[in-house]
Amino acid sequence: MRLAHAAALRVVAATLALASLTRAGSAATYTVEPGQDWALLGPKLVAGDVIVLQPGVHRAAAFTGVSGSPLLPIVIRSSGPRVLAEIAAEREAIKLTDCSHIHIERIVTRNPRRAGILLESTTPLGSRDIAISDFLVIGVRGLAEESGIIAREVADLGIRRSRIENCVGSGIHVENCESVSIRDVQVSAAPDKPMKCGIAFEGHVASALVESVQWIGPIDSALSIGTVAVARVGTSAAPDAPNAKNAQPATPPTLSPLVRFLTVTGSRCSGAKRFLDIGSCADSSVRNCTVRDPHEEVYRIAVPPTGHAAASLSFRENIIAWNPGVLRRLGFVAAGAEPKGVILGQNLWWSRELPLALGLLGPEGAPFPGTLEVPQRLDLDPKLDERGFATAEDAALFGAQRN
Repeated sequence: MRLAHAAALRVVAATLALASLTRAGSAATYTVEPGQDWALLGPKLVAGDVIVLQPGVHRAAAFTGVSGSPLLPIVIRSSGPRVLAEIAAEREAIKLTDCSHIHIERIVTRNPRRAGILLESTTPLGSRDIAISDFLVIGVRGLAEESGIIAREVADLGIRRSRIENCVGSGIHVENCESVSIRDVQVSAAPDKPMKCGIAFEGHVASALVESVQWIGPIDSALSIGTVAVARVGTSAAPDAPNAKNAQPATPPTLSPLVRFLTVTGSRCSGAKRFLDIGSCADSSVRNCTVRDPHEEVYRIAVPPTGHAAASLSFRENIIAWNPGVLRRLGFVAAGAEPKGVILGQNLWWSRELPLALGLLGPEGAPFPGTLEVPQRLDLDPKLDERGFATAEDAALFGAQRN
């Protein structure tokens, strides 16, 4: 039986490999010159196709229902590994609707009115396996969202080695998605162009990883977690009212978190108003991050959206350092919010105004909102270098470390 099973697996593997080779043989490379309407390629695209954008400024493009395959994605890229293809500013540089298995590589766009890249779906999780790497967007302002990357109803989204500058709204807006990975990304705001949010997770987010991200400049909240509920595609914003005649005695519903299985690690934040804005989340952790000179507070615990559970988040092994007089308070609890679910493991807090300023930075006797597992470390200067990495040997267990 084992031999027969193994033989069957070999046949299946060989069949899949042959099918992949057959599809690869039919794949094409489309070379696009500046000014061409490359959105017209949409109906032609099959698994394994590559769109190469030649040097110059290109038109924006929108695609609907285009799909590669897991082994043979459709690739949109520049002409070389050291070249960024530029797409002229319109509402969005690239818009994908109900698309799957698409890789976007080495693109730059300046001053789009809505977003650099917009990913959306007409059914829940109708877009899948979208990878964005080496993407640069500079300045987004003009329409309501004004974000560098917007992803709605996307499963398996990966964003790598990208930079987003001077967006009025969010650097990255993730809404009703699952399996999201954001790595080696920089979000920055100029002194005269504040940003509302660096990375926002809104609606239902099943799982997400934020790793080696850097936030720089006047951003209201570097990271927003579950502070806004958003209706899924194809559903109403609120449930129908019950029929009064047939209504049964109500039982308290089990509240669910908006964001689940979120890990933020190895990241750095400098100059934001606050590092975290926390609403409704569970199984979430922020660890080994470095926060320098937040202007309002390090974290804000918000009231969870109606019908959703309060925050359950672990905050540990982080470094928070600030110059005297910069920080107003360590944490803030909005009226009606529940802080107990925010668990503080050991973190390193450093400023030359500590520990005398603890009474000014928080309620007397409880300056750290949430639940303290252990006392916080207040007596060690991490000696942060110009990039925000600790150089003090005793601080090696805290904060973001050099790769």
